[in-house]
Amino acid sequence: MFEEFNEFLDTTGDVLNHVCNHPPSGFHFSVIFTDYPSPMDMMFQEVSGLSCSTSDTMPLEEGGAAYVHERPSLKYKYDDLKLKRGLTALSPVSNLWIRDAVSGSPIQSTDIIISLLNEYRVPIYSWYVVGAYPIAWNFSPLDATEGKVMIETITLKYQYFSVYDTIIADTASDAAFGSI
Repeated sequence: MFEEFNEFLDTTGDVLNHVCNHPPSGFHFSVIFTDYPSPMDMMFQEVSGLSCSTSDTMPLEEGGAAYVHERPSLKYKYDDLKLKRGLTALSPVSNLWIRDAVSGSPIQSTDIIISLLNEYRVPIYSWYVVGAYPIAWNFSPLDATEGKVMIETITLKYQYFSVYDTIIADTASDAAFGSI
């Protein structure tokens, strides 16, 4: 039993050492709309807006002219999520969800999973975005003098996101069950 546990620690330690000493690149990622799980909607050129901050701090007590205890506000503000990609003709997200929203239909929210992938296309870090809905749909300029790809930008509001460090959970699980 102790040998298996030591082997687990050795294997997990090697993987964790690699992960800790080699930060992942941010160019290999996927986007999955939970209500529209299409391969045409997984590939984006850029994702931005995965950030949150407290709106301000509130004074807790004052201790004189130069001394104030502050605590953060418990309200967090989430930035707009922006997704950029080459214009795609067969996209359920663009052709159904966003087109319905901009045409006056009731706006439906959906959850989104954004995953940073390793070299084997395995998620190593994921953001679960809850309650996203479109607020803007923009297209790059049409310009006959340049040969650029037509880019669409989808801007979304959302309620919040949760972050999952999937490589450590997967590594520990695999090692514990003998997959590594």
